[in-house]
Amino acid sequence: RKIAEGRPEEIRTNQRVVEAYLGKRG
Repeated sequence: RKIAEGRPEEIRTNQRVVEAYLGKRG
């Protein structure tokens, strides 16, 4: 399954947010 559905640009932005979120918590 895909973590996020949408255009590659949206997924890229979402991944960036997730990485930043996990980076802050981790």
